[in-house]
Amino acid sequence: ATKESRDVVMMQLLMIQQVAIVAAPALLMGTILAKSPRKTFSLYWPGAPMLLVAAALAVCLHPISSALMGQLEGVFPEIPESARAVMESMSDPKLSLALLLVTFAVAPAVCEEIAFRGMILSGFRSSGRTGLAITLSAITFGVMHMIPLQSFNAALLGLVLGLICVRSGSLFPGIVFHGIYNGLQILRSRLDADMLRHGPIS
Repeated sequence: ATKESRDVVMMQLLMIQQVAIVAAPALLMGTILAKSPRKTFSLYWPGAPMLLVAAALAVCLHPISSALMGQLEGVFPEIPESARAVMESMSDPKLSLALLLVTFAVAPAVCEEIAFRGMILSGFRSSGRTGLAITLSAITFGVMHMIPLQSFNAALLGLVLGLICVRSGSLFPGIVFHGIYNGLQILRSRLDADMLRHGPIS
């Protein structure tokens, strides 16, 4: 098999992993255990202005986040080769840009927001301490990434995503933010291979 075909298979497996390991358990628990799955997952339409704010915020924060991660790169351990190989696929011009966007932007945005700003944030908020709930869900989101530099970045952005969800009362602006942020990372990786060292927040 060629490297291109192996990369395609890898991305297909990553999408399956997102659905099966991240989104499906959260949806299952939320549906079975919650009195109102719609409330648990904040499945309310926020209105176009809030979606536009989330999109603009992602565009504005992306370069700031990337610059911060560049400054902190030497503080954290190097990214493992296996993870680096996954990120390097984002700059491969032979791979379909649409497939890359679905794999690294759309799938994580939907699946991870369902799990972390849906089920997990909702569970922590049941204590009545919203600030603590946002912080704990952000830390959980960061830990899930496992690679230290990405975990730190994801935890910081998890705070933003949690605030977006709470302020909007909806899961959808966070999905928009998450998808655009990761999509920008993929697009920039096609132009600048150095961007690969930070990776998306998924």
